[in-house]
Amino acid sequence: MLLFALAYLLTAFFIPESSFGDVAVGPKAVPVAIGVAMGMASVALLIRGLRATTEAPSEDDAPPQDLRKLAVVALLLLGYILVFVPLGYAISTTLFMMGATTYLDREHLLRNAIYAVVFSAVVYSIFVFVFGVQLPAGILG
Repeated sequence: MLLFALAYLLTAFFIPESSFGDVAVGPKAVPVAIGVAMGMASVALLIRGLRATTEAPSEDDAPPQDLRKLAVVALLLLGYILVFVPLGYAISTTLFMMGATTYLDREHLLRNAIYAVVFSAVVYSIFVFVFGVQLPAGILG
């Protein structure tokens, strides 16, 4: 993940500057922030993993993740990417979040739906009102 984060961060720096002139937040700000966050998270996980190999395992350690879960969430993410522009940000993100949280925790459908809608609304608000970035409207036009 650290190598991916570094590659992602490197490519983010090659995003051209905004053609609108003087803007508060340029087009590379969010990708750079994501790359830095991924890099920091990767380093933290690397340190945690190295420490775990030197320490005796405890009963509190989480069980290893199921590869099937990872594959299903990756497929959901691929579907999200494919429908993002045609359906628009609001619908595609809500559907993706609802699908992923419901697959991972089927017992809390109402909570999953609330999380999906609130997450989509908060992220939309940040992009539109803070960054001034319009997200795809899709069929809601």
